[in-house]
Amino acid sequence: MAAPRETIHLSFGTLANHIATHFWNEQDAYLDTPAATDEWYDADTSFRHGYSHTLRAPTFLPRALLFDLPAEFGALRQISRLYQQEHDDDDGTTAAAAWHEGGVETLQVAPRVPASAYQRTLDAQEHSQDGDGDEGDGEGESDDGNGDGDRGDGAEVDAAQTRCPSGDAHARSTVQRTWRTLSPSRGYRFWSDYLRVSYHPRSLVPLRSSSSGAVYRSMSSSTAAHHGADEEEEEEEDAAGEASAATPLEGFNLGYAVAKQVERDADVMDENLRWFAEDSDLLQSFALTANMSDGFAGYAYRMLEELHDEYAKTPVLLFAAQWGPSTLLAATMSSRSPQTQVLAPHKSRHALRRYNTRGMNAALSLALHSDLLAQSTAGLLVPLAAPGAGASAVSHAELSSSPPHLPLYRPRNMYHASALLSAHLETATLPLRMHRSPSASGSGESAADLLTRLDWRRSTPIGALSGVLPTPLLAPVLLLPPPASDPIEALLAARGYAPKQRGPSAAAHQHAAQHAAQHAAQSLRRAWVDLSNGRAGARSQRPPPVPFAESLVARDHDTHSIPPTLAALAQLHHPQLQQPLTRTTFVPAAYLTPDSFPRFFSGVTSDGRPLPPPPSPPLSSGTQQQLASSSSCTRSVPIVSSLCTTPATYHQLAAAKRIVHAAIVGHAPLCMYGLDESEGGGVVGGRDGLKEVRERLEDLIGAYQPGLMLDADSDDGLGTDEEGNGHGDAWELDDD
Repeated sequence: MAAPRETIHLSFGTLANHIATHFWNEQDAYLDTPAATDEWYDADTSFRHGYSHTLRAPTFLPRALLFDLPAEFGALRQISRLYQQEHDDDDGTTAAAAWHEGGVETLQVAPRVPASAYQRTLDAQEHSQDGDGDEGDGEGESDDGNGDGDRGDGAEVDAAQTRCPSGDAHARSTVQRTWRTLSPSRGYRFWSDYLRVSYHPRSLVPLRSSSSGAVYRSMSSSTAAHHGADEEEEEEEDAAGEASAATPLEGFNLGYAVAKQVERDADVMDENLRWFAEDSDLLQSFALTANMSDGFAGYAYRMLEELHDEYAKTPVLLFAAQWGPSTLLAATMSSRSPQTQVLAPHKSRHALRRYNTRGMNAALSLALHSDLLAQSTAGLLVPLAAPGAGASAVSHAELSSSPPHLPLYRPRNMYHASALLSAHLETATLPLRMHRSPSASGSGESAADLLTRLDWRRSTPIGALSGVLPTPLLAPVLLLPPPASDPIEALLAARGYAPKQRGPSAAAHQHAAQHAAQHAAQSLRRAWVDLSNGRAGARSQRPPPVPFAESLVARDHDTHSIPPTLAALAQLHHPQLQQPLTRTTFVPAAYLTPDSFPRFFSGVTSDGRPLPPPPSPPLSSGTQQQLASSSSCTRSVPIVSSLCTTPATYHQLAAAKRIVHAAIVGHAPLCMYGLDESEGGGVVGGRDGLKEVRERLEDLIGAYQPGLMLDADSDDGLGTDEEGNGHGDAWELDDD
């Protein structure tokens, strides 16, 4: 029986689509280096074969659906150059017939968004390689963005099949120069500005105005996020949004309602998702990435319900990303009292509402999303938070939260934060896209096997993502050469006989190797980053709890790094965690950093290896400049990523419970949390519905708490009915 292969990827919201863009750019980079990846990478898992009648050429497009507000697609067109004349590459359906059963009337209501200079450079490189200009491409482009013939309404995906071949150094350097001139600290306008792949027309699902005439805007747009907007700038954006009469898509209930409306208007499940599912030979899983802090949390919940009804036996892996200061991130990372965390002082009522709404959306996601996933055959929810993403203002503390060798990393820049999250997400799930061979060491595995192992208790459907990028130097393990081999002993060992011990020399070598492995593991702990809570040095601050299960993936193109890496990871594992609850995969290929990836590395070589400590005397200025230049053009980086279920999730669940409890018993109206007051208001159901959510969180807390050593002064162990008594009798009166 054939093993399941294909995975359909769905992303909901701006941050999720930034993560997806980096993910697909990495998959595209694998296709650019077939000699290095064909032996382990299975491209058919995430890409589908097709044919473009417009270009009269085969296509290789992602199995993906992207949901976002129309304004966030930027210059990305609904129908790319691949399908300008024909929408469906299989049955020949025209674009007009695919999107409307009849003629389509186009009304120009807003200026067309010009393509980014990076996209225009990619297009120019494609034309120079093709040798002619395709009739469907934009003509008369101008650098000021006002003369783009057909780059409107949405966007240009003409970068599809537009890759700089590895051998074309001039083309690649041209793109990189253009990219760097457009990548200042303020970032980019849209996630489509640095997209290197092309999507099928059915992949793009803009949340257009509903039949009721409502217009929605993002809770935090790409532009503000890329500029690293502070609270004052976010308030100015809110004021501009209110002046435009656009409704912010911020609440969980609103996102759920919009999803139902879009499904009624566009029939996404049948026209888009089912089309990709039926195109698969044997569907392996659904991989979802969703914003956890805005209304797309509710939108993703509605889609999870649809998947649970239509594809109940298909595994689902959901990554839920948080963005911006919120009560959940503050409560998870702080030891302050619950009331202080929820009612932290802010400059305006809008800022307080946004702060609490983000936290409530995340708390509802932990409770409701995990509840649906627990009912499926195999499912896992993995919260995501980039280091420093929850900081309320750019400060010295925020800059010091940058991981090692990433001094140019800016956590409030969505382009930077999503790149770091995507690198670890892509690496941790890489075994799902690898060829499976039982006889091969470190081969791929199915999504069902991965998710079943991580949630083997069937009561821990929430996981955690962590890792280190780039991998620190682990070479000391290699500094100890093995003892000389005796030919007779080698012959006996080949036939299964254990060689005789060599006395003190063998014991000394084993002891030194173990010491070097422990030192390498300590280097990993110091550089370790918790990408579910947004904390750096997570494994070095205190002894971590024993995970319930863990999957480790290490990547490095240097085969000599296999022994030290595996030895360090063996020391990193808790001795109580043994197979089959743990699995370590070494991939003989580093994480590629295409020209669309942020250049925030420093102190590393072009292969991403950290430079050794400066010698004494210090290097000359010329040598330092040479090393700095090599760091600025990093082509790949070694990386270690971990996907696990751990008792440490208890702290996140306890923080979510405090948020929900404060909304139930507090004086603030539920509208300050983005919810409706009425019992029938939305999918949550008012305060009575929040009480059920709190009970669900208590059940999860009970599943994660065993084996977790809590501090004696910890406030995480508050009870159900007595919670909040220390803040006055008014709490209990409001609960009635």
